[in-house]
Amino acid sequence: MSTQRSPRRRIQRGFTLIEFLVVIAIMAVMAAMTIPAIQAARRSAQAIRCRHNLAQLGAAFHAYHLTQGALPPGSVDLRSPALPQADRFVWGWALQLLPYLGESSRFAQLDPRDGIYSAGNASALSVCPAEFSCPTSSSRAQSGYAGCFH
Repeated sequence: MSTQRSPRRRIQRGFTLIEFLVVIAIMAVMAAMTIPAIQAARRSAQAIRCRHNLAQLGAAFHAYHLTQGALPPGSVDLRSPALPQADRFVWGWALQLLPYLGESSRFAQLDPRDGIYSAGNASALSVCPAEFSCPTSSSRAQSGYAGCFH
């Protein structure tokens, strides 16, 4: 009996470079296909949030009307036109809706004897409530909704 040894094949474990590149290419194609769908879902969610904010504002206007017997005036100022000055008493419809939007504590911090541009009211007005901005708006303004006065 001859004891011939059969040549052993060396078993390689792992991926070859080509297999690795194919897997990366497949993942890139899948990512390219899903990104537009994710962005569309994000835009849809922002539009829903914008409609929800408008519904909240509508409910606040309705609640204000039920308690006060009228809609809030666009601006309360004894002198016209309403100017952004610290000594002017300008009190707009948005501030009057704060208690009806769940912002009673912020409304209580405001001093009704001062205008909204006074230093005493600055801390309470530093952040705009979420209901006043639309996530889909490209505007850099704090509020995405405009109100008319005078």
